[in-house]
Amino acid sequence: MRSNLYTVGRLIEAVMNDNEEEAMDCVKQGADCNQVNKHGAGAIHYVFTDLYLHPPLDLLSKMVANGADVNLRDYEGDTALNLAIKKTSLRPDNTMYKVVDQLMQWGADPTQKDLDGNDALALAENRKYLDIVKLLKKQKTSLIVPPPHETPVPSPRYQQTPTPPTPRPPSASAESITSAIEDDNTDELDALLNDPHANLNVPNSMGLFPLHVAILRNNPVSRNDMVQQLLNKGADINVKAIPNEDHDEGGNTPLHMSAARDQLDTVRILLTYDPAISPTNNEGLTPYNYAEQNGNSEMMRLLKEEQRNAERSNKSSTCVIL
Repeated sequence: MRSNLYTVGRLIEAVMNDNEEEAMDCVKQGADCNQVNKHGAGAIHYVFTDLYLHPPLDLLSKMVANGADVNLRDYEGDTALNLAIKKTSLRPDNTMYKVVDQLMQWGADPTQKDLDGNDALALAENRKYLDIVKLLKKQKTSLIVPPPHETPVPSPRYQQTPTPPTPRPPSASAESITSAIEDDNTDELDALLNDPHANLNVPNSMGLFPLHVAILRNNPVSRNDMVQQLLNKGADINVKAIPNEDHDEGGNTPLHMSAARDQLDTVRILLTYDPAISPTNNEGLTPYNYAEQNGNSEMMRLLKEEQRNAERSNKSSTCVIL
């Protein structure tokens, strides 16, 4: 017992000292990964603190395999999932989606609330992490599946008549296009975009247009390829997201969304398609405001420069030669 407690102490200490090798050794020796220290926190919580830029997923995987409870709560009521969403260093390189997805696969409960009463979904919504919100809602929906025996059986007293196929709604093509983008299905997207009847300026059921959905791609290579592909096929560069309870992007243009997510390369691409530089969203914010919030000086410089160019162009076009 004493030896095991010593190993537990070593595990937490190793994690706090960023010594992944020693921490891994402790787990292999059978350390109880669910023990907490006098501060009410365990090893699984410390990997999500400022001690780490990114949590060591190999160590986390080993801990989970050896019985670590991903829903273990610390002294502030936070689980690993809550802490992952609160960890801002996971946003710039889109690591947060990968970490949250992995925690969910390990059985993380998104309904666990911290001491402020916020669960994972509330934390993501408050921070406008639309990709995380969608992931959490998708996971929550997949859990609500009625068992087979609850499937309603029609009464034998009534003769069922075949119902005619439901015609596709006007936004069906938009749903197909956004689905292809979300699934990174380039072949399907190519086929849909080559359809002469394809309309890239119709929103899906969430009020997002294909270009908005492309901006939400985590992989920068596929994101930039899809953004250019959509714009070259006629997508509206200045289209604004329609307010919807499923997201907080109301009034955002693609430039808003890309700037908010610190996607410098994507912003560069968007600027080559002559977008409106200073549109305001439903909160009165411009793309520059988001770049400023993120402290991205290069993005701020680019947006300022484009704004000056637009002002010069407008001024010259309104000059009257007497």
